Amino acid sequence: CGDAVCEKCSPNKRPVPERDWLTPVRVCKLCDDAMNESTSEH
Repeated sequence: CGDAVCEKCSPNKRPVPERDWLTPVRVCKLCDDAMNESTSEH
């Protein structure tokens, strides 16, 4: 989604290679859940 989230709103950090963010960045709960689903499919 590209939204900026604070540590209080989300403790989740992940790399986002689709945006060339290879170092983990803070992601929202919805994006974290979506990334979990996509990795569990493979």
